[in-house]
Amino acid sequence: MAAIIGTVGADEGYMEMRISLDVIVKGVVDVVLGSDWNDDVKKKLGKINVQLSENVLLEIFTALRGQPFKALFFFRWVEEHMGYIHNVVTYNGILKVLDKQNSIKEFWDVVNELKSMGHDIDSDTYIKLSRTFQRRMMLTDAVELYELMMDGPYKPSVLHCGSLLRAISLADTPNLDLAFRVFNKFDEVEKFLDNMRNAGGNGNMKPPGSLRKLILFSRNDYLGLSSHPTVCRAAAEAKTTTWDGSKRFCIDMWISGLP
Repeated sequence: MAAIIGTVGADEGYMEMRISLDVIVKGVVDVVLGSDWNDDVKKKLGKINVQLSENVLLEIFTALRGQPFKALFFFRWVEEHMGYIHNVVTYNGILKVLDKQNSIKEFWDVVNELKSMGHDIDSDTYIKLSRTFQRRMMLTDAVELYELMMDGPYKPSVLHCGSLLRAISLADTPNLDLAFRVFNKFDEVEKFLDNMRNAGGNGNMKPPGSLRKLILFSRNDYLGLSSHPTVCRAAAEAKTTTWDGSKRFCIDMWISGLP
């Protein structure tokens, strides 16, 4: 019985906290969306008794997702006028709001600021951003984000690399340069990791096995082409030719489409 009472009490406490949080978020969002960002909006926000926390800010950012510039104005306001110091969580949160074509410059400005503060885009945020960029065919931004992540601690998986290459191949006019950038970054990181694991390697210029798997597995995983003659030919090329030649062949095959 005591356990049941304790559970009920905890549930009631959570509901009260949830209601209080919703009221705070709604109050802030109503003010921000009520008019253009100006001194009057700042004054009204200053009168709201907001206990800032990561959760409160993330919910406000989410509620302002349709208005990325206002979300960014608020992001700056809490820092400049309330002394809030943004951390990796709130930086990642605002990036998910700025992932639109009309706010992409501000997106990259915040990315650079985040990096200068010693923070990184986390894996969950990367996955959401990459999917959004691919869905909206913002492929240059998707590739630049991929390159950034591959240079950081939260490297995308082979599957994410394949997904990005597939998105590039589905464009009305596939951009071969973008595909090369993805392959080159993957190869660069794989070679670095291989060198770290095998100091004093033999300098073989063939692509590492993991890259051959990327070329074939990603394509097969999406399209079910494991026995297609062109895919089999790509496998043979990857094993018997130099890395540059096999890479060019495989990317050309990927972009031009299967016969």
